[in-house]
Amino acid sequence: MLVVLLFAVASFVSAGLLFMVQPMVAKLVLPTFGGSPAVWNTSMLFFQTVLLAGYSYAHFSTRWLGLRRQTVVHVAALAAPLLVLPVALPVEAFPPDGVMPAVWLLYVLAVMVGAPFLLVSTSAPLLQLWYSATDHHRAGDPYFLYAAGNSGSLLALLAYPFLIEPTLSLPTQTRLWSAGYAIFVVLALACVATVHRRRAVASEPGTPAGGDAPSGVASVGRRRQLTWVMLAFLPSSLMLGLTQFVSTDIAAFPLLWVVPLSVYLLSFIVAFAQRRPRVALAAGRVLPAATLAIAVTMIPGLTFPAGFEITLHLLFFTTVALVAHGRLADDRPPPARLTHFYLLVSIGGALGGVFNGLLAPVLFDHVIEYLLVTAAAVVVLVGLQARGPRPRPVAPRRRALEASAVFGAPWLLQQGVERGGYVAAAVVVGLLLGARRVVSLVAERRPAAFAVGVSVVLATAMPVSTDALRTERTFFGVARVEAEGDQHVLVHGTTIHGSQDRRPGQVTVPQSYYHPTSPIGEVFAVYGQRPVTDNVAILGLGTGALAGYGRDGQAFTFYEIDQAIVDIATDPQLFSYLSDTAADVDIVLGDGRSALADAPDRHYGIIVVDVFSSDAIPVHLLTAEAVQMYRSKLAPGGVLAFHTSNRHIDLEPVVAGVAAHLGLTGVVRSDAGDPVRGRLNWVVLAESAQVLESLGQRSPRPGRDDRVGGHDEAPQSASRGTWRPLTAETGHAPVWTDDFSDVVRVVRWR
Repeated sequence: MLVVLLFAVASFVSAGLLFMVQPMVAKLVLPTFGGSPAVWNTSMLFFQTVLLAGYSYAHFSTRWLGLRRQTVVHVAALAAPLLVLPVALPVEAFPPDGVMPAVWLLYVLAVMVGAPFLLVSTSAPLLQLWYSATDHHRAGDPYFLYAAGNSGSLLALLAYPFLIEPTLSLPTQTRLWSAGYAIFVVLALACVATVHRRRAVASEPGTPAGGDAPSGVASVGRRRQLTWVMLAFLPSSLMLGLTQFVSTDIAAFPLLWVVPLSVYLLSFIVAFAQRRPRVALAAGRVLPAATLAIAVTMIPGLTFPAGFEITLHLLFFTTVALVAHGRLADDRPPPARLTHFYLLVSIGGALGGVFNGLLAPVLFDHVIEYLLVTAAAVVVLVGLQARGPRPRPVAPRRRALEASAVFGAPWLLQQGVERGGYVAAAVVVGLLLGARRVVSLVAERRPAAFAVGVSVVLATAMPVSTDALRTERTFFGVARVEAEGDQHVLVHGTTIHGSQDRRPGQVTVPQSYYHPTSPIGEVFAVYGQRPVTDNVAILGLGTGALAGYGRDGQAFTFYEIDQAIVDIATDPQLFSYLSDTAADVDIVLGDGRSALADAPDRHYGIIVVDVFSSDAIPVHLLTAEAVQMYRSKLAPGGVLAFHTSNRHIDLEPVVAGVAAHLGLTGVVRSDAGDPVRGRLNWVVLAESAQVLESLGQRSPRPGRDDRVGGHDEAPQSASRGTWRPLTAETGHAPVWTDDFSDVVRVVRWR
């Protein structure tokens, strides 16, 4: 029992270290690479690739050195990274000119954490191999340790955003991880000592004493090996694709990546458990109906509640992961071929990361990789299931009833859509529950026809660019420009980032969040007409709408991290704010905080931080250190404006906490939404209350004498708020710093 406990604890600790270091390192690189989902996907690609390298090392080192020498060499290698811990960001972290951010991020991650992660990643196959070499009575089937390890992964994954990040600073986290690594080295040493002391008398690891030697590697045919790779690839790619798809096309939400990854790990735990729960066995029967259900929700013209769509996609992903990983567990080889098996599984996982993290952003303008892999999963998994035993026959009466439900589905869906998204959702759920048997029967009896049919439905959901004036996909997401009547609208993911009225006389008037009646419009009306300096800095380019407030002799400097946004904003056929303004405009490409730090001190009269309207929050732009740096760039009497409008995160208390910590005075204005501007929330900070006294003293309605960029304002009806003090009581969240932030605490959960 003690032997099992030792190896299980070692597996648990090593896996926990792997999944604690991933979000921790992603947080460390955030100031350099921003907060886009691509940072997470590229980080996942790195960790999957290093995992592949670790599994390769485990396989070939054991094969070439033999078990006894391999254990000694490995323990020595494990101790080496202790000399370079804790983990730290390299000095030269920002990508040089001409280098793809994704490629540079991979390099930075390799320098930061490559060696310790590589060695810890070898633990899953090696600990199981070592255990199989002991004389313990359960050594013949060590795969249960894989479930123990994934339990540690899942616990670390959930503990990080909800426990570790809110309570520990980054330096403390890195020291904690280093201590955990040292503990794991001790556990690994104890495991090696146990293997040497209790090694079974056998020709190879995994063969019980007195047993027959296992068959050679040649017995694992090429087709079987390719099947292992494919079964590992599908859930890996779907996990990353689902995160990107939901964030881009349904609803971006903070910490959304935690849920698919948790399901992914949980499916491994369930699949490799010694006693597989019934839910895992039922997943194969549910898969065809779940596939058809998500295909229906993607049909153009059908609208469903966002929460329902996300839940349905998670259900589909769960069934795919359980079926694929269950197939892997059922087909696992003898322990002597264990490292070979895990090597191929890691190849499949890494290929998923390569496809989603590197190839898809280059090959596709839209996030279609999720749809493609969904279709592939249907073809592969339904095809594999069709080779199994025939299903039990269904009673004719029930078959007729379920068939009626299937054939009546189009009419039911039409009725549901006409009555609203929730009714349509209820129809889909009814079909999922009521017609599961018929759908499963079709999939099992005619797998090719079923796969083709579902693929055709999914093909109708493939986005096309006919309605978009321009679509750009980069490392930072998908940006598209749409024409809506006289308006050109910039959409990034699911978030509107600005618009322009293309009618003559209105083209220079800032629209959307930046209209003259908006809070930021009032800021420029008050401080732009009598500036303390003619220099303005704006973090976040968008459409370039704020350039509409520029006057002759002024200099507007925009800081933007995404080259695609720069290309869109500087194309006058799409948005002409930058070309029409009377001010001199300069665009600096790079992270706003890093680039602004190079500007002269006391240089700007107005600094606007407009990078938070998207739902992937760049936390490093809102820390006390960041705001202190912005403060140093303000001229005396200057103001610092934050655009804090956000659907899912309440940033006002964060700004309030930082302002109180730094001794700054602030005011806030929240406007109810209208069709043009949407809901607005702006916070303005200054050194003293006297600087902010002018806000709120203007007329609430623009008059004929109010002019923007030389043109009259377009009157708009809007529910204007009033400026109110940003008080310390508002700041109920802790002060965010470069070492500490707590996003969970400010999420709008309702």
